[in-house]
Amino acid sequence: MTPGLILATVAGIFLLVLPGAAVLPSGRTRLLAVASAAPLSVALLGLLGVGYALVGVEFRPLTVLPVFAAIALAAITALLMRPQPSRHRNWPLLAAAGLAATASAAILLSGIGAGSSVSLSYDAVFHLSASAAVLESGNASSLTLYEISNPGTAASDFYPAGWHSLVALLAGGTGVGIPVATNAATLAVAAAAWIPGVVLLTDTLFPGFSRRTSLRAAAALLASCFAAFPYLLVDWGTLYPTYLAYSLLPAGLALLLLLLRGERPLLTGGLFGAWLVAEIFAHPRSLPTFAVLAVPLLVNVVVATLVRMHGREKTRNRARVLAVSLVAGAIVALPLAAVSLFRFFDEPGRPISDRLNGGPARANQSVTDAVAQAVGLGPVVSPAESPVPPSLLLAAAVLLGLLLCLRRPGLLWIVASWAALVVLYVCAASSDADAAKILTGLWYKDKYRLMAAIPVLAAPLAAFGVLTVATASARLLGRRARNRIRATSSLLVAAVALSSWFGPSIGGVVSATRTVFTAPEDGASAALVDEDALSLLARMDDVVPDGDLVIGNPWRGGALTWPLGDREPVFPHLTGDWDAPRVLIAQRLDAALDDPAVCDAARQLGATFVFTTDEILGDGGDAAAFYSGIDRAIDVPGIMTEVAREGDAALYRLTACE
Repeated sequence: MTPGLILATVAGIFLLVLPGAAVLPSGRTRLLAVASAAPLSVALLGLLGVGYALVGVEFRPLTVLPVFAAIALAAITALLMRPQPSRHRNWPLLAAAGLAATASAAILLSGIGAGSSVSLSYDAVFHLSASAAVLESGNASSLTLYEISNPGTAASDFYPAGWHSLVALLAGGTGVGIPVATNAATLAVAAAAWIPGVVLLTDTLFPGFSRRTSLRAAAALLASCFAAFPYLLVDWGTLYPTYLAYSLLPAGLALLLLLLRGERPLLTGGLFGAWLVAEIFAHPRSLPTFAVLAVPLLVNVVVATLVRMHGREKTRNRARVLAVSLVAGAIVALPLAAVSLFRFFDEPGRPISDRLNGGPARANQSVTDAVAQAVGLGPVVSPAESPVPPSLLLAAAVLLGLLLCLRRPGLLWIVASWAALVVLYVCAASSDADAAKILTGLWYKDKYRLMAAIPVLAAPLAAFGVLTVATASARLLGRRARNRIRATSSLLVAAVALSSWFGPSIGGVVSATRTVFTAPEDGASAALVDEDALSLLARMDDVVPDGDLVIGNPWRGGALTWPLGDREPVFPHLTGDWDAPRVLIAQRLDAALDDPAVCDAARQLGATFVFTTDEILGDGGDAAAFYSGIDRAIDVPGIMTEVAREGDAALYRLTACE
């Protein structure tokens, strides 16, 4: 790790953890506070982004950090007024969490490579450009962020800016570039959001477990062991906002469960409300995943409440009817919601069979293979969509946790939620039938998004299963002393963790991630940019004046001039609903010498340079052909003059429009 990456990662953890101090009394509530800190921070960043834009205040470190400092000051003052030292021994949990965070960082960086590497995938282009836009403009409003790829047409469209706000703050506050800030945010979210959330959820799911400290420590350690999350979404996509939103899911489920139990309802209710806000600003499309996790819990609570209120005999039939009704309602509601989305975003008359047939929506797995992947925790990875080997010990621990839950009526909902995620994944991965598309349409029938959600419950189940086996084994061997049980537990947890960290499942995801983050040396493979283009982009700010825009086919790297070259591109994403000047440039730049309207469009936008490379992401197809006027203009004498070159990557001045 470079000094810049270390500094930005520490700053990211600080930003995500600090708001938790505002609800940090002491004792057992410390875990609740730490796990709720990241949702509070993301909610605060999202609200500040919208609020600052409405009142005309720029979203900068100097305007945001004072708000965080005020929260910290208020919390510290409250703690000094009512000091209550904790009696709980937290060092095992702290040690396990620190080790898990270190392991997660090492695994993620093994795939990412250098701290300044970027994902050269489709979705990453938008997110890198969006972070650069927030950093340059000081506007982090989720109400206007989408305008970078829909200029002038999407003023009221919502696109969550939580991730991009965090990255922009890290870049602006530490002086690192967008690539380093993006990777630092990735590490910080895993450490400060995902791991504490899993610990809180585990502690909340199994409140009767006698060895709470060991259970928490095991959960922290095992949270870093799943190839499906937090590592898979860094390989596939790369889906940074979804990565952030999924990292918050365990804390949200735990808060809902605490609220339903009536534990400190004002505090947990307020925190759950803040979590909902955070999830919306992280990525609201994660809420259907949360619904799959939570609906069985709600059914369980309603049935249990009826039984307690009216007695088991009187309400047995009524409870069954209600449970069936609620489950049926959920099963009907999800497809209806999917169909509604199809109708809202696409032509109403288009049949479902014509939708969701490309990319990750294609069903390339057999039913048997898909089940084995979901249960064995061996996901498919991009770009080849090939499955990695299962993580056998970890999967066995999860299955053991499920078997233990089956023996306890109050925990049956956990099995139902886990099974629902598995079924959805199998539908997405193994079937192209209309029913499968309806069931998984809210996830774009994306097998990666569904697989990545399984560890939300699998991590607590694994910790519960391992600790239960360890305790039972120690007692069967006559080792009833607490230290011997603890030693047995530590050995089993360590065995599961080590077999996962160094196993073929995580290794397969790391290898796939490395492919996504590595630029080819000489353009031999189809990629967005190669090493020559990266080298030229790195010195673009020395050639292009500040404030000038750069024209480039985004499918040939032109969209990366903002995050990698610190100069705004005319086309910040591979696709978009572009305004008239941009459409004219994309399709008729080669006519700049004959059509005055082309240069008028360039002057209107402030575009004075052209970037190009021989690389193209995939075959591009019709989407890349939309920008063919730029490609043709390179070969027309008199339109532009070369000013810099690295191999097949070149930067030109648009001399025809001077």
